[in-house]
Amino acid sequence: MPNITLGNNATYSAHFSFSFDQPGKVGNFLFSAPLFMKLMAERDNYACVLLEEDDFDIFKIGFDSVCDEKESWDPELVEKIKDSNYEMLQFFFEDPDVDHLILIEHGEDDSKVIIGDTSIMYGENKAELEDLFISKSHRNKGLADLLYEGMLQQVVEKKPQLQYATLGINDWNTSSIKAAERNGFRATQEDKENGGFIPFSRKLDDIKKPDFTNDYEL
Repeated sequence: MPNITLGNNATYSAHFSFSFDQPGKVGNFLFSAPLFMKLMAERDNYACVLLEEDDFDIFKIGFDSVCDEKESWDPELVEKIKDSNYEMLQFFFEDPDVDHLILIEHGEDDSKVIIGDTSIMYGENKAELEDLFISKSHRNKGLADLLYEGMLQQVVEKKPQLQYATLGINDWNTSSIKAAERNGFRATQEDKENGGFIPFSRKLDDIKKPDFTNDYEL
């Protein structure tokens, strides 16, 4: 069993089979001590949690499992990341101006499977929401709302001075457009000058600063 070092510098032995939603794989962590993560949003048996600086192993497993399913990722870039022994990925993960969140399904057999993820990139005046993803087997269930809720909560907690959150969506991706609009985003450019990539924006003044008292036990 590999060891995983947590934020308090304690090292725990774990059975490492935590994965994105893949047929035939039981996606669960078995720790000799619990790992607590920052809970950002939850509904039924789904939880959106924030990955923190010591969670790169989880981020890397997600990358390996989902890269073939993410239409927005360049295959050549994926190969470069793998060829670099994931150093490029770790550099992105450790960027202090970027946050990463994952969406977890908690099964009846106590399995925990990653079914979605997203990132937040912070600028001087706005937060840019990047690459929101839901596994194909879990789409059209409104689960993107949990990632949006988690992202917006994290933005106002970490950067309360920011006034806007932005993102871009391909004009053919009607389900993602509906999800963004459902969560308060509006298109800021209706034409197709960006090659069909529509920018969206929303104000943050109606997002209340969250009370982070809940931990998610992994």
